[in-house]
Amino acid sequence: MADKKTKKDYFNELKEIVADNAELVAFLDRQIELVSKKRTTPTKAQRENAEVIEKVFEYLDAQEEPTTIDVIVSEFGLTSTQKASALLKKLVDDGRVVKTKDGKKVAYQVAND
Repeated sequence: MADKKTKKDYFNELKEIVADNAELVAFLDRQIELVSKKRTTPTKAQRENAEVIEKVFEYLDAQEEPTTIDVIVSEFGLTSTQKASALLKKLVDDGRVVKTKDGKKVAYQVAND
């Protein structure tokens, strides 16, 4: 399977096609520069989410039974189940929490070591 191309890859390919047009090459160089910049520090929202993720993990760790997403939303005053789902996904991806399904009911609990 071929590697997925990035925006930078596409811009470089376009540069080859329009190599005789200095204005377009300059534009593409600027676009490559913009997509190459990487943020080194987390944003305010990312820092806040990291704090909530840790609180959710601590909450789940204290529970004996798996907890549904609706309980997480109400317990932490989150704005939506989508927000809670995104935060819980990070914990699942890290292997700290497991997601279980019982029919349509989805619940989360701390992974056993």
